[in-house]
Amino acid sequence: TESSVTNAAQTPLSVIPLRIIVLGVIASIAGYCLSILRSQLHQLQHNLHRMRLSNCIGSFVESASTQHQRDVVYSQLVDAIVDFGDSGLIKHHDSSKGNSTSKVIVEGIEKFLKKPNPSQ
Repeated sequence: TESSVTNAAQTPLSVIPLRIIVLGVIASIAGYCLSILRSQLHQLQHNLHRMRLSNCIGSFVESASTQHQRDVVYSQLVDAIVDFGDSGLIKHHDSSKGNSTSKVIVEGIEKFLKKPNPSQ
């Protein structure tokens, strides 16, 4: 036991910063690998969400009785596919502050179609 105490006391001071640097590098590599794993899990959940919604699009659209209902159901399903939401695995900007791209496009088409015809 005395030899281990003397060996610890005889460790040169130049080795301690090297050990700290090595531990820091290992910790940063582990953190990077964990962030890649989290992003891969997020992408997996995103793809599963798209697959589930794309499997049910046909049945939802066919359940509508009129063409207008079909268009509304279809646009809502497309919006649901595009707006995945937050899986909690990665940090991203808050999309609730602005409009989604698909929502803006659908609203623009609706406004265009609702314009009165000047020839009528």
